[in-house]
Amino acid sequence: PATSYPVVTIDFFSMSRSTFARNALDVIRHIIKCDLTCTSGETVLQGALDFRLHFVGVNGTKGHMVAKHGPKEYEGNELVACAREHYPMHYTWVKFMWCLEEHESLIPTNAKACAAKSGFDFSLLHKCATTHGASLVQKDFEFSAQQQVAHTPTIKISSAVVHHEYHYPVTRPTDIVEVKQTVCRALAAASGLNSDTHGLASHAAIFKKNAPKAHSKPHHTNSTAVRKSVKAALRRDAHVALLETHALAGGEDDLTAAFWSGVTAGGVSMLS
Repeated sequence: PATSYPVVTIDFFSMSRSTFARNALDVIRHIIKCDLTCTSGETVLQGALDFRLHFVGVNGTKGHMVAKHGPKEYEGNELVACAREHYPMHYTWVKFMWCLEEHESLIPTNAKACAAKSGFDFSLLHKCATTHGASLVQKDFEFSAQQQVAHTPTIKISSAVVHHEYHYPVTRPTDIVEVKQTVCRALAAASGLNSDTHGLASHAAIFKKNAPKAHSKPHHTNSTAVRKSVKAALRRDAHVALLETHALAGGEDDLTAAFWSGVTAGGVSMLS
């Protein structure tokens, strides 16, 4: 998404007729939206969510593709991929996907009813599926293979800070608490840097007294001191505060220590 806010990416690997993937989708579908807000104590972080669906299957020889649960799953994959292409705004296609997978044994015969329920043009989806749905699914299969994902559900959460990427595995995809906490942890890391260096310089005085001295290499510092400097600065400018704390404290480890200590001690809330 095009946004000035820090972006957290959720890569969701799925199969349209997988009961386990359906259960995971049921858990996370309520948090799939463009805006993202996490709180930990007095700390409030705002960001944007980039949700990416990847179907898992096998790209065989001569363009022959195989879905684990058979041809009906493959057709379901095509229809969802087409909904994703034609109705990307605000992730409305996820509503269609959930409608299909809520009764996955009916896929693809329930597609017309789900399109109507979602406010989608079924003839458009059907035309897309029969003309280039295969190419959309092929790209998904190829990406999943590159990521070495063979089982579903698999959820990978990541965020980027300038030249660094941070990746956070989700060990229990159907555990909404773990998913929310991992998203918020990634947002804390992403909020540590900002391309607005002019704004950063203008707020440098906020941290001179409280933030630990900068070091050439990332290191663990007194998390209490870091947390205090974060909270003090957040009252003035939350976005710049996290940026400058990251720069002075020495890296992502210290930033997440400050935010995450509040998460583990007092709990984290991902606002919906």
